[in-house]
Amino acid sequence: MIIEPAKSLEVKDSYDVVIAGGGIAGISAALAAKRQGKRVLLIEREYLLGGLATLGLITIYLPLCDGKGRRVIYGIGEELMRLALPLPIQCLAFCSSCGREASLGKC
Repeated sequence: MIIEPAKSLEVKDSYDVVIAGGGIAGISAALAAKRQGKRVLLIEREYLLGGLATLGLITIYLPLCDGKGRRVIYGIGEELMRLALPLPIQCLAFCSSCGREASLGKC
């Protein structure tokens, strides 16, 4: 265990919401809070936002359904996926099991 002496830090600004982690979840949380009119600070330890979607080169969205055609992801997750569709990266699909809306992207 490391014990450090107490120290005083000057507070230079204030925020309604502080989010640690600039991955997809952190970005979604920051976006949701900002849309609610909150003052938001998003903190990321790496040099780039996006987490595995950018630094890890994971460019596929998992199916937005439960495998039986019932959608389980909505909101910002779906919004981010739809924004990514025009990008010439790969085909994206809602459901790999049932094939519903499986041709959203251009291959």
